[in-house]
Amino acid sequence: MCGIAGVFHFQSKDLVDEQRLIAIRDVMKNRGPDDQGLWLSGSSKVGLAHRRLSIIDTTSAGHQPLSDKNGRFTVTFNGEIYNYLELRSGLEKKGYQFSTQTDTEVLLYLYAEYGKDMLGHLRGMFAFAIWDEHDKKLFLARDTFGIKPLYYSNIDGQFYFASQVKALLADKLTGQSFDPAAQVGFFLWGSVPEPSTLYADIKALEAGHYLEISSDSILKKKYCVVTQFIRKAESSTHAAQSSLREMLLDTVRSHFIADVPVGIFLSSGIDSSCLLALAREAGIKKIKTITLGFEEYRGTRYDEVPLAEVLAERYQTDHQTIWLNQQDFHRELKNLLSSMDQPTIDGVNMYFVSLAAKKAGLKVALSGLGADEIFAGYNTFKRIPAMLRYCRVLSFIPGLGRFLRYITAPWLNKSAGLIEYANDYQRAYLLNRALFMPWQLKKVLVGSLIKLGLKQLNPLAQLKQSIANVSTTKNKLTALELTNYTRNQLLRDADWAGMAHSVEVRVPYLDLPLFQYCLNHFPEKISKKEIFSALSTPLPNEVTSRKKTGFFVPIRAWLLGEKNANRAFDLKDWAKYVYRSFVSGA
Repeated sequence: MCGIAGVFHFQSKDLVDEQRLIAIRDVMKNRGPDDQGLWLSGSSKVGLAHRRLSIIDTTSAGHQPLSDKNGRFTVTFNGEIYNYLELRSGLEKKGYQFSTQTDTEVLLYLYAEYGKDMLGHLRGMFAFAIWDEHDKKLFLARDTFGIKPLYYSNIDGQFYFASQVKALLADKLTGQSFDPAAQVGFFLWGSVPEPSTLYADIKALEAGHYLEISSDSILKKKYCVVTQFIRKAESSTHAAQSSLREMLLDTVRSHFIADVPVGIFLSSGIDSSCLLALAREAGIKKIKTITLGFEEYRGTRYDEVPLAEVLAERYQTDHQTIWLNQQDFHRELKNLLSSMDQPTIDGVNMYFVSLAAKKAGLKVALSGLGADEIFAGYNTFKRIPAMLRYCRVLSFIPGLGRFLRYITAPWLNKSAGLIEYANDYQRAYLLNRALFMPWQLKKVLVGSLIKLGLKQLNPLAQLKQSIANVSTTKNKLTALELTNYTRNQLLRDADWAGMAHSVEVRVPYLDLPLFQYCLNHFPEKISKKEIFSALSTPLPNEVTSRKKTGFFVPIRAWLLGEKNANRAFDLKDWAKYVYRSFVSGA
């Protein structure tokens, strides 16, 4: 895990401003406190920069940006390639010679061998840029799930990119005017949907896409997105070549590859519990586990600590429980908001558990994120089909849904749209996942901004596109979750919150081979039972029978305190609080 940045004056006579590029790079110091690097092309039209968090080959050989022996290709890379040893072996058979033990060098020579087709060989999480000195071309790419971020701006023929939005603001060229689609998108979803960012001049490179920039063009192309995997699985048949257990063990082993200790964020839920059990069954010897506890939840059903400690004892981990209270929250609040790269209503829990991991000496930790999407754990997998089954017939009565919403909205809030939004998957998903529904946005934004933002964002069309030609209900909902909630909120928040403390958060459940396996072998129905059934030794009954509660953070109690305990405050209020912190700091 690192921070990358760069500039290409592809249609500008200007040369790279070295100090400006350094300023962009060093905004991301927390992403890479171990080393820093800067590379300029001979023409000074191209500059690449890097902040390093050393995890694989922690020696100075892992310094970036890295060039090949002939000086044709230079790379700056953020992420992990879990099959790099296999890829390295294949390249060595083709005559390539390596001077480091890093996955970065493998990435570099893979591009030298295959060009952009190298993306089909990668298993991992990544965002990288490679400069080709011979063809005078800059190539950037991002992984299929969007685990690693990549942002860019193109102003007056100067193309800048970085791992963080806030880093690009340091170039002093990028404007800070807000993007209406991002503003509306934030209040609609609780996070800014890509490719928008809060700032109009900065865009996100979408997951599963690449960019090629040359002196006369910028080409953006989709190479492999989640929906493509789903469509391919639905249109083909596959004989079982391995078991789910073997796939799970393989993904856990792969995600433990590192030259530094790897820990696990442990809650009392099935997802992280299974990761721990699988790690033991995969032969991982030393495991450090971290559990976050909240003083306000002690002894309640939201208290994760007692059961997590039972699991830690059972699997003999080096376990730490970190308790948080109101004072801890306020002590970190300023840094938490500053570390947010874009406004979001989530990430507070990941911020504090990553802080705990750092204090425990960890650079890498595994999260159970992704299991709910792959194994249909969210309530949306039950709620949306039920909505469509029972309410769809009423939604076809002309005007009924809108009329009922209009007269009931003052006291039913989102539920007022039940009939109006129950006639297709994209509408039902919006009703279930939205923070503010479109008709509620006037509570937080002015009418002209709402109108423009909704027009630019076009959320229903975007949702419809994400499930185009996907057949089964389970797969439609998987696609909707992975391309929206997971990508735009959970993964982005895991990245900024972990990087705030120089901790790489890995997500084993979002591994392409595992995803493909589940699509092929569980086409119609899947559940969390498949995970714990794959274990050789069952999890404690208290874990498997525990009702799903989600991971709640007592933000209301922390912000209001005892004096204002009776005052209304919910997630929408937290969204307003976060938004104000960005707007006032602009």
